[in-house]
Parts: sequence; C-alpha cells; structure tokens
Amino acid sequence: MDMQSALSGKTAQDRATDLLREDHRTVRELLTQYERAMAEQWDTRQGIAEEICMQLEAHARVEEEIFYPAIARVDASFIAHAREQHEAMNAQIQRVKQPSVDVVQYDAAMRELNRLFDPHILEEEQLFALLERRVPEALYWLRAKIVRCKEQLTGSTQEMQGRS
Repeated sequence: MDMQSALSGKTAQDRATDLLREDHRTVRELLTQYERAMAEQWDTRQGIAEEICMQLEAHARVEEEIFYPAIARVDASFIAHAREQHEAMNAQIQRVKQPSVDVVQYDAAMRELNRLFDPHILEEEQLFALLERRVPEALYWLRAKIVRCKEQLTGSTQEMQGRS
C-alpha cells in the first residue's frame, strides 16, 4: 500500500482495477469449468456458458460506460482497441446464445470466446498496473460507481457483498 492510501484509510482492494481483476478471475474460472464439463451433460455446459456470457456482458458494460470514459485521457488508443475486443466477444456471445446452435458448434463458439478473452485480459491488466501508478485516487471513486452499476445490471446486491 502506498503512503497516500495508508493515510486515507484506503486499501488496494478499494480500487476499481481490483474489482475488474476479480471479474477476470471469475470468468477465467468459469471458462476452465466449461472445458472440464465438455465431457458431461449438455445442461451442465449450457448453464456454465450462460453464466460466462452474463458475467462478460456485465463486465463489458461497466468498462464501456464507466471505466473507459474515466481513463480515456490516460491511454485513448488502448480504449479504442479494447472496445474492438469487446465487440468481437459480444459477437461471439450472440453466436453462443443462438437457439439453433448444435452442441459441436456451441463448444466451438465457447472455445472461440475463450480465445478472444485471454489476450484482452492480459492487455487490460497491464493497463491496470499503469493506472495504479499514475491515477490511484481515481480508481477509488471509480470502484463505487462500478459496484452501483453492477448491482443495477444483476438486479441483486448478493454478488457485490464483500466488494463494497
């Protein structure tokens, strides 16, 4: 913890970047569960895939509506690139959600979503480290806005407990 955070009573877990990293970890774990579940029943995979899609959609919306506009002056080119990555992931999510997709196509669509997700989070987490050095105070107030937005998106505060 830096001196300014220590004096203000804020911890690293109070930053927007840590909340977004937690989202990344959650989706990564779900993608791993999906891969393991490919040998199991369809309902198991489909339930995991639906959770992945919901998590990614909420995460992308929070970033696009709150996080990216707030940090645009720090790295505008990254934001443009990240939005392109979000568009590609959203298109893939829409493929997953198509009711006419068979199991083989569904698994292929989920693998492609995984392939799109990995480089995005690696790049984003590099930006997080830069932001934590350059604009740490902004990350504290952004976190509260993100929590409120996610609560509205999920319609529940249950997932947010322990994060606020």
